[in-house]
Amino acid sequence: GIIVEMSLCACVPRGILQAKEGKRRAQEFRGLGDAYKRQVSELDMKIARATLFPKLDFDAGYNYNRTKSPASVTSLNRSNGPYWGFSLSVDIFNRLENRRKIRNAKLDMENAALSYQEAEQQVKADLAQLYNTYENNLQIVSFEEESERVAFDNLDAALEKYKLGTLPGIEFREFQRSYIDAVD
Repeated sequence: GIIVEMSLCACVPRGILQAKEGKRRAQEFRGLGDAYKRQVSELDMKIARATLFPKLDFDAGYNYNRTKSPASVTSLNRSNGPYWGFSLSVDIFNRLENRRKIRNAKLDMENAALSYQEAEQQVKADLAQLYNTYENNLQIVSFEEESERVAFDNLDAALEKYKLGTLPGIEFREFQRSYIDAVD
């Protein structure tokens, strides 16, 4: 048979509570992967858009150079000191490629959003199916218990008729088999 556990404190079957907890955990788990894909797509979009703007670079450092040459006019040449500088650059030849990258990034973002929605709908559908299966199993248990009770009542009535002599032994045996089938 099927065993159904009941929670006495809330009078709600544990399976329902577990189904709700399972639904929450499944949505979190599937949502994490899809949320990650969405974030990656958003960052790709930002990177693609960044190519449209000028680029500003800063360079800094320290040089030390010492040259010693006996055959030259100066026998020792030394230079040292810090340096720094800025550079500004603008891509003017990659405009079409940049626009293509932006369009592709937008499509990736839309695909990630659709993937997230699809995963969410799939989790909801799976959980609804599991819950319906659970409810059907509860009904089957109820029907089996009712069938067992009816078979017992029939067996009890058949036993009384058998004791009175109004029921042949073969028919009584059929009531016993019916009860055994209902119990199993």
